[in-house]
Order: sequence, then structure tokens, then C-alpha cells
Amino acid sequence: MAQQRGAMTIRGACYDGEWQAPYGPFAEAIVDASRRLQPAEFSAAIGKRAPILARITPALNDMFGDLEAPHPLDKDEERLRLFDAVAQFLIAISKRTPLVLILDDLHWADRGTVAMLSHVAHFVSGNPILMIGAYRDAEVDHKHPLSTVLAAISRQRDFEKLQLCGLEEGDLASLLAMIWDEDAPDALVKVLGGATEGNPLFIREVLLHLADKRKKLDDSQNWISHFSIEELGIPDSVRQVVGRRLLRLSDDANHLLSVASAFNGEFSFGIAAAVAELDEDRALTAVDEALAAQLLRPSSRSDCFDFAHAVIRNTVYTELNPARRTRLHRRIADQMERAWGERAAEHAAEVAYQFWRGAAAAGTERGVEYAIAAADHAESAYAFDEVAAFLRIVLDLLPADAAKRPRLLARRAMALIWTLEGEEAVKIAIEAAALIASGEGAESAAEYLEDAARAMLRAGLTSSAWMLAREGLRYAGVRRDLVWASLDEIDANRADAESPDNPGITVDSPRSNERRLVLREILSVQDKAQRFVEYPYDSREEVIQNADSTVALVLLGGDCRRGEQIWQEGAADSERSGRIALAMESWAFVARCQITLGEFAAARAAYDRAISFAARSSNPSSQLLNLIAVRYDFLFALDHGWDEIVSVPGEVELLKNPPAEFRWAYAAVCSTTAHAAALQNQSEQTLQLLATLREALLRGAPWGLTYSMMACDAAAALWLIGRTDNLEVLESSLRQKVLGPDFRFPMRDARLSVARLCALSERYNEAGDWFAKARDALEEEGWRPLRAIVDYDEALMYLRRGSSGDDSRAFPLLTAASEQFRALGMPGWLKRSEESAATAGIRL
Repeated sequence: MAQQRGAMTIRGACYDGEWQAPYGPFAEAIVDASRRLQPAEFSAAIGKRAPILARITPALNDMFGDLEAPHPLDKDEERLRLFDAVAQFLIAISKRTPLVLILDDLHWADRGTVAMLSHVAHFVSGNPILMIGAYRDAEVDHKHPLSTVLAAISRQRDFEKLQLCGLEEGDLASLLAMIWDEDAPDALVKVLGGATEGNPLFIREVLLHLADKRKKLDDSQNWISHFSIEELGIPDSVRQVVGRRLLRLSDDANHLLSVASAFNGEFSFGIAAAVAELDEDRALTAVDEALAAQLLRPSSRSDCFDFAHAVIRNTVYTELNPARRTRLHRRIADQMERAWGERAAEHAAEVAYQFWRGAAAAGTERGVEYAIAAADHAESAYAFDEVAAFLRIVLDLLPADAAKRPRLLARRAMALIWTLEGEEAVKIAIEAAALIASGEGAESAAEYLEDAARAMLRAGLTSSAWMLAREGLRYAGVRRDLVWASLDEIDANRADAESPDNPGITVDSPRSNERRLVLREILSVQDKAQRFVEYPYDSREEVIQNADSTVALVLLGGDCRRGEQIWQEGAADSERSGRIALAMESWAFVARCQITLGEFAAARAAYDRAISFAARSSNPSSQLLNLIAVRYDFLFALDHGWDEIVSVPGEVELLKNPPAEFRWAYAAVCSTTAHAAALQNQSEQTLQLLATLREALLRGAPWGLTYSMMACDAAAALWLIGRTDNLEVLESSLRQKVLGPDFRFPMRDARLSVARLCALSERYNEAGDWFAKARDALEEEGWRPLRAIVDYDEALMYLRRGSSGDDSRAFPLLTAASEQFRALGMPGWLKRSEESAATAGIRL
């Protein structure tokens, strides 16, 4: 039907077994697409993504020649780059022809496949793609990774869930009539329906069973008239049906199938025949029998076959006693080594599996190196479920006292982190750390746990990172160095998030002060800046002199000219290397700098670029929060067209229900939202939000990345609605914590903020001095939008006061402000300036 409507259908499936090829159904779908498209069309769809997709689809190396490995990235970025490459490949095909993607047997999907499914699903509704996923709901409980993803994607537009029940008697009768070209008697329909409960798989097996036994027809070539379960020979279980069909095969065929059942998925004909001790002719005859009985099917690889259904393979395998199974696996492993020789390493996963399942036999430790090679290969494809599975095989095969065990266990924990199995990863990481401490010392254990905890943070497993940090601090003991400081920062974040007294911002505390003193003595500023989320700088001067943290350069140093250039270079590099999250963050910072400098057209282009990458990353993150803040910066700069600026994917949900790990940004979100509400004359909401900030102002760390923004936005909100609530606390905080160290945040200025507060408290001369200081600083930095707002705000101060001569004082300021607003393209502020002048009877 899809083909009749001009669509192309590609398929992939998951398989039952201990391990699967990395992202198997998607890899199969890519290969399927290569068969259905012309070579030039397939090459165009793959584009520059071939080296990335070859990690999971080795056949691409045969199609395009040996491909150069893509630029190496961090594990989280590697995986996102792969997911994005698959999604963009499917989109590229859909632009040529509507695409139907069928993913079968998802109840056997591992976490990596499910994660890729979740990512690809976000692109379906916006493109001519129909994605069909099939799974057995009885095998997907609430713990299954597919369960969570289905709940998430069910909220997307055009999602539909179809429950497939057993065939009703009428449908079963139609099926039988279609198969046999004549109507089936009601009695047969009733017996088949009752015996199989309408399950299509069971019906298929029973029909094959009946056809084999020629029970359909009597001597006159008509349907027999009376039926019972006993007469039809229909067993109670489909497993028994399969068993009866196997009894009709020759001894050679049954022996070959017994050997084949010990393979994990498809099997090599040559190896299976050798292990079964059948010569080629006898083995081919046996395969022909099994194919004719529809017990086997050809595989996508030449000279390989697979069982028609996992039930058949399991039925055959369970007939083998445990001792026979163990020896069979060992014989298969030995034959693989003999047959493949030096190429056995290319099949490391298959060989490792056989050694593992034959572990009770002597000599299976030879499988260790194969399992390590398989783990390495899986890691190169970012298939961390498979990495963890093969490292488990390694650990099972290694002697308990093997010197490699601690670090291999540690590596398995790191792999589990990227499968998002936080609880299991914590358990294994702690076990690995104990072994490392025993063999290498407590310092090495602390260093490992610090590395693992930072990986947990990058993977979004914040609570798990907190657990590892606490354990790491135990091993760190009295040492006070970079590792200790890093662990302490993570654990301090936990303490802040768990504390009911935390005000929603990074707090300045004795604990952070101790960490600061230790960090001051560490020579590598670059290492400090790159490792820590928030480094405790003392002043803007220190930030500017040691600009190794490009985030701090902009958010604390306010160096938007240099920041724009650095972040643009970073954005280009991130795009070239496929770092989706970093590209989004980089373009967001470019836009933030450009808004502050008054380059609105360029900022809009950079913002739209960041949004395009945000749409390709579905996880909530600090980068997404930053992008949301950039959208608000447009509002503060333009005061116009809020609805015209594309919202960030997931923005509403993220702001409404912020995750626990974003506790540090809660106060900043409240102050920014208050600023936006004040611009829209929503005084009551503004005051409600501002009322939540007192503790954050008093206790917040000035070097926290959001403190300056929070304080300045709060001052702007009070100024816009003309209120003085908590003014003293706010002004004191601005003077001590922002003006003192001279921290500067884009589109905010502490001098302007203090000028506004002075004006609100009727200290007009002091306000005038601060307006002048703000002008000087903003002109020096080239922050033209805020520079124009300074003129408007000082004029507004005089118009609000209304003393003799204030109109004449306001006139040149309003004139200058209006000219700047018009030149920069700040329509909302221009309208405010003109309305203020008109209200005062001033003609501009």
C-alpha cells in the first residue's frame, strides 16, 4: 500500500539474545535503504554522514571504500552526533520520497536502540515520515526502557497507538479461506481460534503443522466434517507445535538446527556444518529441509541463515541438556577460530559470546581478548549497552584475582553511565573504586570516582553523580587538591539541592570558601576553568586576564566583542565535528553577545541557528536554559515582537517544572520572568516573583554565573513598575557583590541598576551620577542598546519627578534615546520614548 502511494518502505528489527549489533534495527534500515535507492540517490542521502553511520553499518565501508574516522568527541557528544546522523539521513530520504520506517520486535530493544528511537521520533511529525514500531506489550513492563520512551513520544503530534488483539473468528475464517481458496468449516475455525486464542504466530505454526500432516482434506479432497483438538493433534503450546514439526525432519536437519540454536542470532552455514560434522552436501540438504518447513530463513549476509522465529530457536535450544550446551558453545568457538583464522578478530563479538556460554569448559579465558575487542568495537559505535554487555563477559571469564579486573570493572561502570543506568553504574563504580583503592591506593580511587561523577553530570544523571562524589570524598580523605575540589563542588550542589533552605542559587558558604582557597594554589587556571561549573573568581579583572572559561568571559567579564568572536569560532568547530549540544550553546552565546552589542539581525540568525540544534537535542540541559534566557534578552532589547521569536523546544515544561539539578538557576528564572512581566505591565505577577528573591540576594555567591543577572533583572523590574519593595537589600547586594568585583552580565549593567534604585528612592543627584557612570562603561564596551536605554531611563526619572525644569532636562535625553532606538531598530523602546514625550507635552 505504501508503494502504491509513492512511499518507500525500509525495515529493521531487534532480535532475542544476549547481545545485538549496535542500534541493530536502524543499521538494518540503512542497509535496506541502500538496496531500494539508486547508488547516486543513496550517496546523496548519506552525504557527509557516511563516516559516522559506518560505525553502526560497516557495509558502508564496502560501498564507499574505507572511510576516514570522524573527529573524536566526548562520549555524550559522540552519541548525539550518531543519533542526529541517523535522523538527518532519514529526513534526507523523505525529502526525495515519503518514507515508511518499520521497526519490528522492539520488545527486544536495548537501551541504545530505544534512545535512538526517542531521538528519531522527534523528527517524524515535521517530515513526510511514517515510523511504525511493533512490540509485544506483555513483554514491556514499567522497567523496560521502551516503556518510558513510549510515554514521552505519545505526547507528540500524530502519535497513534494500535492494540493488536487476537483474530476474531470472522477474521480467522477469512484468513483460512484466503490461504486455502475455499471457505473453512465453522468447526475448524472454532477449534483453531480456541486453541490459539487468535494469536497469528500460533495460527501460522498450527497451519504449517496441519499442512505437514495433511489433516486438511479427506480422501474426496473435501474438508473433513468433524473436528476436535484431539483429532487435529493441536497441542496446548506452540512450543509443542514446533517440536512436532521438528520430528518430521531428518536426523541431519535436526542435528544442524541443534548446532545453529547455540548461535546468538544468525549462524554461519560453514561453521555450523563443521561443528555438526556434516559434509557440504548433507548440510545443504538439511538446510533445504528446514527452509521448506519454514523453520529457517536466509539472512541478509550471504552463506548465513537464521531461525524463522525466536520461539523455534528457543525450542530447539532447550532440548539440549546443560552439559551438551556448554560443550557445543566451546566447539563453536574453536571452529570459529579455525575457520576465520586471523580474521576472527573481525567477528570478536560472536567468538566472545561462544567462549562465554561455554565458560564451564576449560580454556575459555581465551575469550577475554575477543570480548575486549568486541567492547572496543561497540564503543567506537557509541553502543554503550553492548560495551557493558561485553565487559560483563570479560569479567565473567577472568579469574577473580586477575590484575585487570578493577579497571575493567571501572570501565563497565563508565559504559553503564552512558546507557543512563545510574543505579547500576553507581553500584559497580563503587565496587571498582574499592578494588582500585586496594591495588593502587585511595588516591587513585578518588581520581576514578571524580572522573565517573563528572561523566554522570554530562550524561544528566545528577543524583548518581552526587552519590559517587560522596564516595569519592571518602577516598580523598585529607587531600586538598583539584580532585578533592571537583568532588566537593558536586557534593556541595547535592547539599544545596537537598536543603529546604537553599534560595535557588549558588550560595557563598564556608564550604565554597575552603574550596576557593585550595583552588587558588593550583597553577593550571585552564584546568580549573574547564573542570568546574562555577569557578570562584574574585573580580572581573581576573576573568579577563585568565579567559580560559569562555562562559565566564561573557557572563562575568561581559567581554562581548571578544566573546562573540570566540564563540563563533567554537560554533563553526562544533558544527564541523558534529557536536550538537555544543553547537547549540555556541550559537546561543553568539546571539547573546550580538544582542548586547546591538547587532540584532545577526543575533536573530545566530539564535535561529541555535534553535535548529535545540530541535535535534531532546534532553533538558543548562544549554537549553541558556538559550531560553537569550530569547528573553531579545525581549529586553527590542521590547517588541515577543511572539515572533521562536520559542525553545520544551521551554514551557522546563520553566514550569524545572528538574532538581537546575535548582541553582531557580532565582535567576524568577527574576528574569519578573523583568519580562514588568515590561508587559503585569505588576502583581512581577511583585510575586520578586518576593522570592530576598534570600538569594543575601546568600548568593557573587561569582555564581547567574547572580549578576538576577540582581540586575530584579532592579529593572522594580524600575519598570515604579515600586521600592526590598530596595535596600537589592541595592546593597548590587553594590557589594556586583559593583565591587565589577562583574558584567550581557544586557545588564550594575551601574544602571543602582541608578534606577537611587531614582526610585528619590536620591536624584546620586542617580544622575550613576547614570553617567553607566554611560561611560557601556560606551567603552560598545553595548549600544543599554547605552540608549540609559538616556531614556534618566529622562524618565526627570519626568516622573516633575520638578521645575525637569522637562527641559528630559528633552535632550529623550531625543538622544529616540534617535538611538530608531537607528538600532528597537521599536518597543522607541514607542515608549515617544509616548513618554507625548504625555509630558514634549515634542521630539
